[in-house]
Amino acid sequence: TKNLLETTIEPSSVDISPLYPGDDLLLVSGLSTQRHEVGFYEAFEHTWEVKNNGTVTWEGRQLECINQASSRIKALNTTIAIPKTNPGDNIRLTVQYNARGFEGEFESIWKMKDHIGRLCFPDESKALKVVAIVANVNRTQSEV
Repeated sequence: TKNLLETTIEPSSVDISPLYPGDDLLLVSGLSTQRHEVGFYEAFEHTWEVKNNGTVTWEGRQLECINQASSRIKALNTTIAIPKTNPGDNIRLTVQYNARGFEGEFESIWKMKDHIGRLCFPDESKALKVVAIVANVNRTQSEV
């Protein structure tokens, strides 16, 4: 007889393959290593150039900010429509932000979803990110 406390639980494998076989994206520019340095409530924008690096045409897709509620940088729109993009084509996607009134380094994370809201790329390395360093640049020397 086996003691219940000795039962081993096998780790579950997580499928990170794309939702559509043959689907792939490549971030051409707008890397998350690019940091925006902004002041309180300053407006700024970030542009990604993305290549459809797979064999599936992108139609009816969008980027969605998945951490808008917890991020201290606020995207003016939480979704960006992706135009029809054939395999091998590049597109540019731009998002506008407001930096808010909190100092620090903050990240905004975007993921591609299909026409019914399913995640196209469960692999975290396919998420698009925006990083901003927000500082109170309006402080006077006496406050420092």
